[in-house]
Amino acid sequence: MFVYAVRKAAGGDAGLLDEFLLAARRLPRNSGWVRRHISPITRRMLAEGNSKVCKKAVVRVLPCLEDTWFHTEDKVGFIGRWLSAATSLKYTQEIGQNVVEILLRMARVYEWRRYVTQEA
Repeated sequence: MFVYAVRKAAGGDAGLLDEFLLAARRLPRNSGWVRRHISPITRRMLAEGNSKVCKKAVVRVLPCLEDTWFHTEDKVGFIGRWLSAATSLKYTQEIGQNVVEILLRMARVYEWRRYVTQEA
């Protein structure tokens, strides 16, 4: 469903993606459904996604998916890809809020803190 919503958004109809993200935000952070179905897709989209729509979708959904990034082994690579995606987007209040939320979560965990650079 997430991939379909992103494809529709790429075609100019962002309504389904907006509704999907609203539903994802309302699910508990530790929801098994979120981890099983959305997290693997977002990791792949962040690694491979070149379109603005993919980048925006990932930046918007990451605050709902702590498991997507929290336990990743390649912290430097993840932050680099995530920052690249976030900085390539036009600023909106939602994008800014999501970026700050993820940075604050990273900064409060010792094993992530050293990877949150001044650039971030």
